[in-house]
Amino acid sequence: FVAAVQLSGLPFYGRLAGLTLELVADHLAAEPSTAPFTLPEAPALAGDESGLKDIAAFLTTPPYCGLYLSRDAISTLARARQLPRGFGNRHQMLTTLLRAAGQYDQAAALVNDLSASCNSWADCYRQQAADYATVQRWIQPWQERVNDTAVSLESIQHAIVAANAGAAS
Repeated sequence: FVAAVQLSGLPFYGRLAGLTLELVADHLAAEPSTAPFTLPEAPALAGDESGLKDIAAFLTTPPYCGLYLSRDAISTLARARQLPRGFGNRHQMLTTLLRAAGQYDQAAALVNDLSASCNSWADCYRQQAADYATVQRWIQPWQERVNDTAVSLESIQHAIVAANAGAAS
């Protein structure tokens, strides 16, 4: 949650979320918890059987992908590539954006942009873990998810490049 607020680009709320994390970290330092923390099992993202809706569903479910793509973030991705993103919920918007990227030969560029988002989230998690060691065990599963998502997006990127190379020859 703190990463989502901090990456939203709203400085006041980002600082407020940071102060909240600081308060939680201080509380945990005084009263350490040993309760286990795990995220639900994530479905596989890469593979021939994954369609655009599956990819969009995965990327709009934070416990699966390790990041939060807000409606604003999806709109920003669309504007950067001058692609339509449609209307509706985040899943519908991202599905429309992915479909449009494929239609306008910008799928590889969009996947690259999504990978950059993963990197921003990974950097935020690294900073939080460095700043607040007492909450590191809650941050680590999210770090692992966003890193796994980056690897899956890289696989998708390679598949797109290979498909484009095959179509060109």
